[in-house]
Amino acid sequence: MSYRYSYIIYIFFTLVIMSCKKPYSPNVINSTNSFLVVEGNININDTTVVKLSRTVNIYSKTSTKPVLHAIVTTENDENRSFPLTEVSNGKYKLGGVLLDTTRKYRLRIKTSDNKEYLSDFVQPRVTPLIDSVGYTLVRDGVQFYVNTHNSKNDTRYYRWDYAETWIIHSRYISLFKATSSPRMGIVNRRLSEEISRCWASDTSSSITISSSANLTQNVIANQSIILVPLSSEKFTERYSLLVNQYAINKDAYVYYEKLKKNTEQLGSIFDAEPSQLTGNIHCITNSDEPVIGFISAGSVSHKRIFVDPEKLPHAILETPYNSCSLDSLLFTDPYFTKFYYSDEIPVNAIVDPIIQKDTLGFTGSSSACVDCTLRGTNKQPGFWQ
Repeated sequence: MSYRYSYIIYIFFTLVIMSCKKPYSPNVINSTNSFLVVEGNININDTTVVKLSRTVNIYSKTSTKPVLHAIVTTENDENRSFPLTEVSNGKYKLGGVLLDTTRKYRLRIKTSDNKEYLSDFVQPRVTPLIDSVGYTLVRDGVQFYVNTHNSKNDTRYYRWDYAETWIIHSRYISLFKATSSPRMGIVNRRLSEEISRCWASDTSSSITISSSANLTQNVIANQSIILVPLSSEKFTERYSLLVNQYAINKDAYVYYEKLKKNTEQLGSIFDAEPSQLTGNIHCITNSDEPVIGFISAGSVSHKRIFVDPEKLPHAILETPYNSCSLDSLLFTDPYFTKFYYSDEIPVNAIVDPIIQKDTLGFTGSSSACVDCTLRGTNKQPGFWQ
């Protein structure tokens, strides 16, 4: 048999085999179950924040499903309760209360559909101070890290999260604004209404844990927190990173370790297989209903670092303004009512080129190119330096 015919037969059987394949869609992917997800930590020396949400189907158009109007309380082993207040979609807070470190604590949740959830009692842990937060330049950008130690050796397991804050600038500086009244037209923008310089922020979405259990000294050195690309817009003017550190017990560490493997380290044949998560929160109205989450209690340590771009190598920053442009908008009526109905924001005035006085119109651009409050706030944070 010639090579040509052998090749044709090979292609034929390959097509037959491929046509016999059927898409695999396990029942769990199409499941309509929506399980409760509890994220948070009972802080004995700081504000307690608990986030409640429900799992969504992998094919769902929404990625988050916050739990609203729930009753959330912190309880101790002396039957004292401390209610949390709902502050935003799925977030509940307890602030201004110093909890007794000698008592044990748990979380109770009652949702609007009358389901009740309860976490196990946990003993608060005193978190050691953060020694330092620093950064180093790597090929992919700026790597931030944390150092800590615990001379008392009353904890060997740690967890971190963080909050970023940085300054952003709009593509164009708007000196004017369109009023709500067409008769008033367009007026000068006051300093308090400035929308070209804002503060943006973000919080951690990854799991960062470490343990010194297998080390001779209770020291965590150069623990990676976040890698920020050198070309990131976050380094436009000034960047701030607040690192929060929590001391946790071994059960919590094992839970977060499994959660990290299940959510962040899957995707290749060399990764670990998914494992079942066993937290310390249970549905007491339906013992068969799974609940995702682990509630710890203890103090929290903070440390903030500021980075100015002058201390970093020069890089071309990536911003979302590549498609921005200015339009020249001319008007014939004295109140510029046409601009009032425009989707664009006025930037600069266009004056008569001869007498250099009369305003003929304005240059303008889309709000995404002019208004930085769409991505942040123009109110400077209290901690900013």
